[in-house]
Parts: sequence; C-alpha cells; structure tokens
Amino acid sequence: MRKAVSMRFNRTVWILICVGLLLLVVIGGVRHLRNAPRSAQTEKAGAPFIYTILQDDRGKTLNIGVQCPIDEKNLKATLIKAANDHQNDAARDYLISKYFYVKAYIVNKDRVSSVPAGIIERYVPLRNPRIKEEPLSDADKEDEFEITIREAINSLSAQGTGICYP
Repeated sequence: MRKAVSMRFNRTVWILICVGLLLLVVIGGVRHLRNAPRSAQTEKAGAPFIYTILQDDRGKTLNIGVQCPIDEKNLKATLIKAANDHQNDAARDYLISKYFYVKAYIVNKDRVSSVPAGIIERYVPLRNPRIKEEPLSDADKEDEFEITIREAINSLSAQGTGICYP
C-alpha cells in the first residue's frame, strides 16, 4: 500500500515538473518573439550612414544625399532611417498620397548624382501628426526599395567628378 502511494506521488511530481518546464519554454519563446526586430527589412539592412536633406517639399517626397562609397545594405538602412525620422513630420501632407518616398542621391564633393541611388516607397496610414507618442508600428514591414547605385555613380562620372565605388 505504501509503495502504491509513493509511485502515485512520484508520477504526480514528475507530471508537475514536465508541465512547469513546458510553461517556461512557452513563456521564453513569447518573450523572445516580442523582443525580436520589428521586421525582416530592418534585420537585413546594414548600418545607416549620415545623410543630408537635399530637398523636402513637405509633401510625399524627401530627397537626401549620402556620401560615396555606399553599398546596398547601408543604403537600405539609411533609407529606412530617413523614412522613420521624417514620415510623421507635422507639416507633411498625406491627403495627396498615402505613400511616402525617400530618394537618396550620391553626393561627391560639391556634385549630386542626377539619378537616385535608391528609393524607398512606404505606405503611411493616416494618424494625428501632433501625437508624438504614437508608435510607428510596423511601418517598414511593407517598404519597397529600388536600388540603382551603379546608375547614380555613372551619372556622377558623366559630370566629371571622379568615380566612387561601393
């Protein structure tokens, strides 16, 4: 009789331990997913470069300048950073278009490429621009990129400013 009670007790303890470990694994997985990067775009991008604003009409397009040489990963990261920094500017008008475009041009000495090195197109849902605490949510989740670094470099070399290679 005593052995039967002991075996039932051991089985109950063993089941409780297994359930507890399973709970720990599930909670750890949820915490890991919650702390993961906002999107795959951000994770794949490199480190953003410093950029200068070349033209901003406060409409749907922002033109920025980046120094040469720059590669595709760093250009994407710079475009994402510029879009995040300026998509919610209070003076920006999204009644004309639901999309925000950032065009990056290569700047070499005092010349600017005539062709953009990259363009990001971002859908921006309507929101109150005066509320700064409102999170960006997954704004960069559906970003679309057009990368034309070579064409931008070729347009600079056609202007006679020398060649820069990414």
